Amino acid sequence: MIRAIVAASAMIWVAACSAPAADMPLAGLDLNDARVVGKIARQLPDGQRRAFTTYALVHWPGSKNYCGNPIGLSRQTARTVGEAVAQTLRFEAELAKTRLAAQAGPTSQVDRLRERQMLLTDQIEELVRKRDALYGQLGAAAATAPESKQIEQKMMDLRDQRAALESQFTQIVTTRL
Repeated sequence: MIRAIVAASAMIWVAACSAPAADMPLAGLDLNDARVVGKIARQLPDGQRRAFTTYALVHWPGSKNYCGNPIGLSRQTARTVGEAVAQTLRFEAELAKTRLAAQAGPTSQVDRLRERQMLLTDQIEELVRKRDALYGQLGAAAATAPESKQIEQKMMDLRDQRAALESQFTQIVTTRL
């Protein structure tokens, strides 16, 4: 009887350890640690790696670069790696649709503000990637590197511009109500 319980426990433990990365809960993970993000990303299929990394860098509430709002349809923070990937892929698909529509030309002030906001967000994400690459090359010394300081300053400027756009958007929407 005890052997059966031990054997069953061992099988459950092995099954839990080999669970797909998508089922891994985000609670308790430090997604600010590039090693943690990299380890998880390497366990994901190619198409999901970038989405998970983007989630960790920009859409995870604990990130320094958090975009400010949960991106899920329910506006709730993802609970698992799979939810984070799915939310990011849906969000990016919506962004792609909006960009295509924007290529036809903005039709209203709100559309122009949204287009500008997306452009600023894209620029911030690109700077985050550059900064992370710099940290990957220089390690802790990157914090004092002139290039790192320039990147951080550009990111602050872009965030300020995005906040101003959000304020304008709020004014327009409230005025229309």
